[in-house]
Amino acid sequence: MNNVYFFQVSDAFSSRSDQMYLPYAVGTLAAVAWSNPEINEKWKLKKIICRRESPEKIVAQLDNPSVAAFSNYVWNYEFNLRTAEILKKKYPGCTVVFGGHNVSQNSELLKKYAFIDILMFGEGEESFEKLLLCLGSGKSLAGIHNIAYRLGNNTVHTAFACVKGTDYPSPYTMGIFDDIIKENPNTSFSAILETNRGCPYHCAFCDWGPMKSKVRMFPMERVKGDIEWFSQHKIDYVWGADGNFGLFERDREIADMLVQAKKKTGYPQQIKVNYAKMNGDNVFYLTKSFAENGLSKSTTMSLQSTSEDALRITGRKNMSSEIFSRLLTVYRHNSIPTYTELVLALPGETKKSFFEGIGRIIENGQHSVIEVYDCIVLPNSTLANPDYIKKYKIKTVRLPYVQQHTSSINFDITEYNETVVSTFSMSAEERVDCRYLAVVVQCFHSMGLLRNAAVWLRLEKNIDYSEFYTRLSYWLKENSSCEWNIFPEIYRKISLVNEGINEQYVFNELFGNVYWPMDEGAFLNIIMHYDAFFEDIKGFLAGFTGLDEQLEQVIDFSKATVRTPVMSKTPSYFKYDFPSYFTAALENTPVKLEKKNCAVDTSSLQCFENFSDYAREIVWFGRRSQKLNVLESDKSCFTD
Repeated sequence: MNNVYFFQVSDAFSSRSDQMYLPYAVGTLAAVAWSNPEINEKWKLKKIICRRESPEKIVAQLDNPSVAAFSNYVWNYEFNLRTAEILKKKYPGCTVVFGGHNVSQNSELLKKYAFIDILMFGEGEESFEKLLLCLGSGKSLAGIHNIAYRLGNNTVHTAFACVKGTDYPSPYTMGIFDDIIKENPNTSFSAILETNRGCPYHCAFCDWGPMKSKVRMFPMERVKGDIEWFSQHKIDYVWGADGNFGLFERDREIADMLVQAKKKTGYPQQIKVNYAKMNGDNVFYLTKSFAENGLSKSTTMSLQSTSEDALRITGRKNMSSEIFSRLLTVYRHNSIPTYTELVLALPGETKKSFFEGIGRIIENGQHSVIEVYDCIVLPNSTLANPDYIKKYKIKTVRLPYVQQHTSSINFDITEYNETVVSTFSMSAEERVDCRYLAVVVQCFHSMGLLRNAAVWLRLEKNIDYSEFYTRLSYWLKENSSCEWNIFPEIYRKISLVNEGINEQYVFNELFGNVYWPMDEGAFLNIIMHYDAFFEDIKGFLAGFTGLDEQLEQVIDFSKATVRTPVMSKTPSYFKYDFPSYFTAALENTPVKLEKKNCAVDTSSLQCFENFSDYAREIVWFGRRSQKLNVLESDKSCFTD
């Protein structure tokens, strides 16, 4: 028997040994291949390597591999290269196969790395099955679509073909992962749920559209079987791999299956999916069902950009502002947290359009989480096309990949992203300003520190949100002497990206042994100097219209309602009905601020014995479920 090893190591910076994703990508390849009797006769699925250890240790444990197949993505690409090189030196007769999202649809890797024998492009189930059949029989590889290999001194690149099948056996129900689970009894496993494959859209920054892959459905019996398997095997967390969950009516039935599975066994405990941009009513049914049954903390309403030029150039289509605003209101009324995603530095985006877009998103009702991600160039995306790069003057840096919320980012093998730092429409310096503004908005609005003040100034004094946060970002840089203010240092760290240095995190042992996103790290630093912050910020807020009694009360109300490690044991009293006023504003149904006494009593809220527990439970785990603000999380704290 010929031994086959698969390699799909999880996130490069995942430091917790008790949590691990089951390696679904290579599992699907194995399920298809070993359902073929001919392969079963000649090839043995020896092991799937999915835990990150030193390459030397991994290779030392291998038993005469005939084929070693590596699944590549941003978090394991460099690791795979190192492992494959060591493996090939020890076992020169082993056929090394590289596939996955980080393998470009050309043969460059074969020219660059002598230890790689075969490249596999796009979806690999059918190609890998044929590869084992050909290797086992000694037949030519020329008839296998979507691969590249060496033939003498030449490189053969076979024809590209769109894959049409999805009637594949499931790696879960086929038992592909049974040994992994058995060998790791103390590990909490997460799993991938795939109910369809492909995407109808062609966004330039994504690598699904250029694969020319139409959406194909997996059989419902397979989907049902996978969900039952998750439930029986106590899978804590499920990630939905569908590009647009909710696009099809049958997705309601799938959601119902997940809900019933949790009701029956308690598993899966949570699911995260990529919701469809359109078909809002269908998506609302799914999110409401998940929220009511504790399967999901929040739902995404992604835009990626509000710039018409950026959307046109990248081929992105968004819902209208009116629909976006209406859906936000509906979600708020049903107590379902939402978050909105943007991608920074898409070609066509300008500093002006980004600043105004942030303000417009808040104006439309997104007062919770606005996540802004760096634009990275995926190898198989349109964004990676040399002609596209030249046309839109895209410049990138090779930036070390840093996974936030981990306890270590120092590994012997560093992974990298190609990160966009400038385009024809946005200079590198302007990109720094945009990223800095995003951190300011996330810290002070999304996390609630100055959200009430911004809302009050918008409704009562007609101060635009974009103006408010632009002025705040400048003020923070100018007032670096405040002990709570680490924003000048954050601006410096963001600027280092242009030099290929990634220090976009905050580390403070008082927050726990965790590398924090910059907005959360800044928030935690402010919480440590809570009284000083609210005293100092009065000067900034007074610069808009003066510090009258109402604004002072708004500031005090904010101070009383942001969750801190130890909440006040005595009630705070106010002359205005702030709970009704700000709740209505967040729900996009503003009401007049009435002069009516109210009290905030937080004495019953949980207190934390140490700062790191607060940081983990409230800021990290609780952010998207809106635990940061009493106004959103516990209405019982308010009385007339």
